[in-house]
Amino acid sequence: MSFAEYNTDATPESATPETKAQEIRAEAAEQISEMTERTKAQVNAGLQDLQRMSDELSTEVSRAVTSATEEGTRFVREHPGAALAGAVGLGVLVGLALRPRS
Repeated sequence: MSFAEYNTDATPESATPETKAQEIRAEAAEQISEMTERTKAQVNAGLQDLQRMSDELSTEVSRAVTSATEEGTRFVREHPGAALAGAVGLGVLVGLALRPRS
C-alpha cells in the first residue's frame, strides 16, 4: 500500500479537475455550515442576553413609575392646595403656549 492510500487528505493523482472541484466545493460547504452554526449560536446567546437585560430594565422602570406615582399621590394628599395651584399654573402655561399667534 502506498502513502496516498493511508493519507486520507491526499487526493489520488488520477483525480480529475472535476473531482477536485467537487471536493473543494464539499469542503467549502462543510466550512460554511460550521460557520453558520457558530453564528446561530452566537446570535442566540446575544438574543438571550438582550432579553435578560430587557426584562431587568422593564422591572426597574416599573418600580420607578410605581414609586413616582406613590410619591405624587402622597404629595397631593398632604398638600392639596399646592397641588391645585401647580395644576392651574401648568394649565395656564400650556394654554399660553398653544394659543394662536396674532
